[in-house]
Amino acid sequence: MQTALSPYNLLLQTYRDGLAIGLFSKDEVVAWADELIIKSDEPDHSLIEISLSTDKNQLISVLNEITNTTADEDNDIATRALLGVIYKRYKADEVDIRVILDSIEMLPCYKLSDYEKYQAFLLEDHEFTYGPEQQVNLRLDIIRFLEPYQSLSLDKYQYWQQINNELIAEMAYKETQQCIHQPYKLVMASPKKVAIKKISFVFILVSLVILTFGVLLLTGNLTNSDGTPLYTPGALLIWMAITVYRQSTGKE
Repeated sequence: MQTALSPYNLLLQTYRDGLAIGLFSKDEVVAWADELIIKSDEPDHSLIEISLSTDKNQLISVLNEITNTTADEDNDIATRALLGVIYKRYKADEVDIRVILDSIEMLPCYKLSDYEKYQAFLLEDHEFTYGPEQQVNLRLDIIRFLEPYQSLSLDKYQYWQQINNELIAEMAYKETQQCIHQPYKLVMASPKKVAIKKISFVFILVSLVILTFGVLLLTGNLTNSDGTPLYTPGALLIWMAITVYRQSTGKE
């Protein structure tokens, strides 16, 4: 049975583009071709060419020749599929954040929607968008950007067209709703504000202590040495506690 490669054209294009940016190795693509060869009685000659490729450049050349033989205009699907691959490898800790950002920058994201291009641009320009103290937020934005593409997995390439149509509709809806995600920003409190909060907390504690003694005096639980109640000092302490509390919380 002849193995026609036309149903695999998008997958081959994805492998080719992934090889070009270092996302796939030659061995991964050759292993895919070898599996099809084993399952076929009469494997397509192009599969054999893929299998016999000696290095990455030769393999890319072979894939270029194969993918250029068909009038395929669905490059946006291959780009989104590679974003799905990047997401899964990032979540599995197979690649670090530097590789992720480089891969996104090298992909032809200009083929995507305006919404997607804007999100990709924020990540590509990460050195300006995020400072050194924003690395946690950068990681959150990477996941948020890549997560929608996880459904375009390599083992579901038969459904890529349908999944891609759903993604296009989702991105179009987000764009009409102006759901352009801004980068996460970590707002740090200034040392002055932190110091003021600490001082306020101390004053609140002091006011509670004063209030406690005032209540004990006013209720007669604490008395003079001769047993005389200290109502007046108790009332004064309660008044002092209220004054200190109001000053510490800014309430006049």
